[in-house]
Amino acid sequence: MCHPIHIEESVTVARSPELVWSAVPAFGKDLTWREGLADMTPDPPGPPAVGTKVHEELTTGGRSYAADSIVTHVGPMTYRFEGSGTLGKLAGSRTVVTGESPCDAVFTSQIEITPLGDEPTDPTGHRPHRTTRAAR
Repeated sequence: MCHPIHIEESVTVARSPELVWSAVPAFGKDLTWREGLADMTPDPPGPPAVGTKVHEELTTGGRSYAADSIVTHVGPMTYRFEGSGTLGKLAGSRTVVTGESPCDAVFTSQIEITPLGDEPTDPTGHRPHRTTRAAR
């Protein structure tokens, strides 16, 4: 059985939290700092809002991955999302807080991926039956 994978990264930026946050919710800017990211498209366009759908495509390690998520929470300098993709279910957040100095910001991005094959089982211990449609 696979277990969820939790990835969290934080970076301190020598800028005000407000300035750093102004760049975080601009989905298109991810293309400039996330290596291998080919697409990061919000629907509707604009900053994160509860219900915003985001499609992303990434190539890393010689493989391509896709994910579709939806923003589930937006707060002051933070948002959360959840969805699914090539690897399985995912949930995560992006947050900016004040660093040790008021002139520093700490940007944290975290994601938890529950790999495919780790679906819940019914009370008898069986996984729900999946049906797939053949392409015509």
